Amino acid sequence: MIHLTNIQKQHGGRILLQNAAFQILPATRTGLV
Repeated sequence: MIHLTNIQKQHGGRILLQNAAFQILPATRTGLV
C-alpha cells in the first residue's frame, strides 16, 4: 500500500492543491498523467 498525505501543488504562486491525500491499495492498477 502507498499512502501520501499533505500533498501541495503550486503553479506560478497559485496553490492548486493543498493538504491533499492519496492512497493506493495493493493489487490496484494506477496511472499518473
